[in-house]
Amino acid sequence: MEPFDYQPLGPLDTIRVIRIRPGTGLKVTESIYCDIEHVQIGQASYAALSYEWGPPNADESNNTLPENDTTIFLNGSLIAVRRNLHHALSHLSTSLCGQPIWIDALSINQSDTLERNHQVKLMGSIYRGATLVMIWPGRTEGLDSNTLAALNRQSDEYGDSAKATAETISVITKIVELCRNGYWKRVWIQQEVFLAQRLGIMYGQDQLIPYETFDYLVSLMLSGESPVTDDVRNKIGKSGAQTLLMRRRLSRYPRLNPLGTWLRIACYDDLRTSEPRDLIYGMLGISSDCQGGVLKPDYDKPLLHVFLEALFFCRSARNWQDNDIF
Repeated sequence: MEPFDYQPLGPLDTIRVIRIRPGTGLKVTESIYCDIEHVQIGQASYAALSYEWGPPNADESNNTLPENDTTIFLNGSLIAVRRNLHHALSHLSTSLCGQPIWIDALSINQSDTLERNHQVKLMGSIYRGATLVMIWPGRTEGLDSNTLAALNRQSDEYGDSAKATAETISVITKIVELCRNGYWKRVWIQQEVFLAQRLGIMYGQDQLIPYETFDYLVSLMLSGESPVTDDVRNKIGKSGAQTLLMRRRLSRYPRLNPLGTWLRIACYDDLRTSEPRDLIYGMLGISSDCQGGVLKPDYDKPLLHVFLEALFFCRSARNWQDNDIF
């Protein structure tokens, strides 16, 4: 069978969305069949997936798949995907089957640098325009509908330490696990979560935790009135999730979100990316002083030039503060 061949995109605001075919991928071991189509931002309704890519993809030198990779069918042709994305697609096949979804690894032709440059520039608009951004922190064990129901119950009664029942303790454990998940440490996650109009967390079987429930519970657990230990409070307070939750709460104050501040967060929190240029490019869509397009993604540009360009930009910005970066 022929490998999938991307067709060129049309107008400048055109993106690709994926639809999972009905009755496909209902089990992790089953093949997943998807269709891909072109749409324009602002003229089509779509969801977007926010996830961690995972280990490196296929070995392009000999066209083989490493143990952690697999394939799906896209418009009837085979395409390699990383294992974590395959798990996410299997999960989505029960909840958003047939619905248009923007997924960076599939919606962007990663081997076409010019297209990649342009689509990365659109990332802010893509995530702002999504009707729902779904967070996939990876496959998790021991989570079921009862635990997820408990999350919602706790959002109303959590502040009362007298109600620190076994159910509460179970919920605390799950919240700590989620807050410390490696997902939150990826550079691109900052933009994807920060810009989303509506967020949900796929944490369990086929259910979605409302972002507001998660945010509220984390805030209560960090408060002095919660029935958690100092150790738990410390783990959550230093987690990647708490840093991003805090930044999202402050999103209404643009002056607090210049590029220099985001780069400082990336360095201090040790955010990860397999492409070093993304340390800069992954922050452009959420930096209040980068919306004029002065800095543009260019993956052909030498890495040193990318970093120096960003540093000079921060130094010359009107809102520069000495403690904003490095």
